[in-house]
Amino acid sequence: MLLDNNQLFPFADKSATKTIASPNHIYDIAFGDGKSSNEDFYISQTGITQLVHNNVISIDKSYYSNHIILPCKKVIFWGARNLLIYNPGKKNVKKTFDDRLLCAASFSDSFIFVGSFSSGLWRIRLNENLDMEYITKQGRVNCIQRIENNLFAIGTNEEGVQLIDSSGKIKQRYTNLPGRIQALAFNEPFLYAGTKEGLYSINLQTQTIKGYTSSNMLPFDEVTGLMISEAFIFFTGRNAAVSIPLQALSDYHSLLKINIDNVSVNNQPWQTSRLNQLSHNLNNFSFNISNYSYRASANSVYHYRVIKDGSKLILSDSTPSQLIQFSLEPGDYQLSIYAEDKLLHVRSNSLSVPININNPFYSTWWFLVLAFVLLAAFATLIATLLIRRIKARELQKRNLVLKVSDLEARALQGQMNPHFVFNAVNSVQDFILSNKADEARLFLSHFARLIRMVLEHNRKKNVTVDEEIQLLRLYVSIEEQRLKDNIDLDVDMPEDFDADNILLPSMLLQPLVENAIWHGLSKKEGTKNIQLSFEIQEELLKIVIEDNGKGIEQDKTKHVSVGMEIVKERIRLAYEEDPGFDFFSIENMSGNKGVSIKIILPLQTEY
Repeated sequence: MLLDNNQLFPFADKSATKTIASPNHIYDIAFGDGKSSNEDFYISQTGITQLVHNNVISIDKSYYSNHIILPCKKVIFWGARNLLIYNPGKKNVKKTFDDRLLCAASFSDSFIFVGSFSSGLWRIRLNENLDMEYITKQGRVNCIQRIENNLFAIGTNEEGVQLIDSSGKIKQRYTNLPGRIQALAFNEPFLYAGTKEGLYSINLQTQTIKGYTSSNMLPFDEVTGLMISEAFIFFTGRNAAVSIPLQALSDYHSLLKINIDNVSVNNQPWQTSRLNQLSHNLNNFSFNISNYSYRASANSVYHYRVIKDGSKLILSDSTPSQLIQFSLEPGDYQLSIYAEDKLLHVRSNSLSVPININNPFYSTWWFLVLAFVLLAAFATLIATLLIRRIKARELQKRNLVLKVSDLEARALQGQMNPHFVFNAVNSVQDFILSNKADEARLFLSHFARLIRMVLEHNRKKNVTVDEEIQLLRLYVSIEEQRLKDNIDLDVDMPEDFDADNILLPSMLLQPLVENAIWHGLSKKEGTKNIQLSFEIQEELLKIVIEDNGKGIEQDKTKHVSVGMEIVKERIRLAYEEDPGFDFFSIENMSGNKGVSIKIILPLQTEY
């Protein structure tokens, strides 16, 4: 059948067999399968009309605009707020809705989807009551297209195209399309959507979208209807219908070309070729992009990003403006720019611009190295001067301390010498009072020699161990004469001990030997012995003086002679600072068989 001038023309092959005039506008025709003459319907302003043996029979006089035929021979009619189910040989079922019905699609002989003007999508059971189930709030649903057995596409006004299953669950959304989807058609794998702003193909496998408008392939923008037949897609507009081969749509690639129109640096015009050598203060950039398509420029978004040193993303942004502005720190950058047509989903060519901003001289590697070297040299110089100043102060302080120590030692030695002389004079006096002239002369001879040695030692701060031993032997011989008894003085030292080179304070040991004789050996009967031993231990000189006298009496342990105090103080002054250990000790030996004195001095040598 063909519709023309409100007339219905039934035909077989190519020849019209009969014309049936209709007084009203005809909106839609339902053709049967050709096996029965009572399966043909047409829809007009007067409702649904059935053709039976070329006779016109009214089925329903309400307003309808579209239909679908189910495999079970049921015909679904809808329009305005009316829905009618035509059952061949059975009673028809009709229902009136509160909202306008715009589209319908079946997914079985028992259920259909119905899209409404404002209340979204409904699922309706094809029974006597036409039970309804509210599926989703999509606002206005303009069209429904079956994709496969359990997958449907719905076209909306606000939410683009959505894929749902038979339960109404949303599987996929395509919202980056113009607001109003007016028609849908499917030819695997492409889903075509007709909108007020062009035709769009959605590849359901790759999820890519292409747009076709009057700027590229179409004679108009608004697409109100779609149908696919074999290798062609038919689409209608407000005043025209067009067919295009499907392969032509698939092969077409819309071009969007951009270029850099001009560049400015710090608000000064600049050549792109000179962006690779900029001083550190030239770092504010403006790029004006030209779009060769006037229509695409209105829908384009310009994406740009800046990569530093080949891999580090510094900036990534997009703008609808053709003027791109940003600022950069010194470094090596790569600027990339491309445009994207939001309407046609087309991406332009990509522009790449190298930008190099030199570091200021004070942040270059050679300046930093030079500054580090100069700073290190200056720090070294300051440290050296401070160290020298500290050492000079320390040396001055040490010399002063040594001078004071020397003066103290000499003063103490001056205190000790009268003490020794007093004891010696007492001995001479004793010889004279006893009328022992020969012994007195011999004693005075030895005493004179001892005094001479003492005078020589007084001129020296330190003497060698050998010189000290000679003085001690002379002194012991004088004491032997005074006591009229032998005193053995034994000296023990290692074979490698250099007595002619190792020093100790002069007259240090004489008071100790004197104390051992007067307080230990003078009152002892039998052999009298004094043992002197010298040993070097870790840069220290260890001296031990032992006698076999009667020892220190318990009631006199607290009494220490003036000579002992002088010796101890002289030993302390031999150290530049407190040594942290006991450098002088005196105690009875085991069994109270004499006294042991231990002295530890810092090792000093003459050479």
